[in-house]
Amino acid sequence: MKADEVARQIARIPKLKDKAVEVAADLEARASRATAVEMMAVLIEHGPVYGIRDLSDGEYEALFMAYLRSLAPLPIEAIREAFVIWGRDGNGFFPRPEQLFQRAEPYAKDLWTAAYRAKRAATFVENNPPPKTEEQRRADIEAAKAAGIIAADGKVILNFKTDDSRRIGPPGESRRAMADRLRRIANGEEPLPEVSAPPPPEEIEEAI
Repeated sequence: MKADEVARQIARIPKLKDKAVEVAADLEARASRATAVEMMAVLIEHGPVYGIRDLSDGEYEALFMAYLRSLAPLPIEAIREAFVIWGRDGNGFFPRPEQLFQRAEPYAKDLWTAAYRAKRAATFVENNPPPKTEEQRRADIEAAKAAGIIAADGKVILNFKTDDSRRIGPPGESRRAMADRLRRIANGEEPLPEVSAPPPPEEIEEAI
């Protein structure tokens, strides 16, 4: 299952999403790349175990420079785990950079995936937003009334333009007044006003 689909499934279950929010920051920190100081500390810690004698800071830095370059993309937790695996395999010598990387990378990938999924689940928003609450709907209606889109009774106000020569109401009549009058006409409460007819076809042809 793809990481995004996993995140979506987690986000749909409130308890799991809450847990994702809780652990996302910690996982992101654990999955971040190790600093040079952190790597040097781990390498020096395991040096004596595999026969590397005590060295000065400068000697350790020279000895482990290749390790710092090879292991740079990895989280420190993965590097520590690589040493655990190396010792568990019964090796009695200090691992080379590529040997450490090979053992650390799978653990690092698990960390990166977990951090990504937790972050995606914690911030996941469905493409189809949840229905608005009654309070939100009332706020939308009041905003529409204030903008002149609907009337006080909740009916939609017609928003159209009309040529003055074809106007069916007095000049200067507001859109709201015009819409109310049109409703009265449609209900038979007011007679249909006279509208100037268009010129006959022959007059149009002569004009052309």
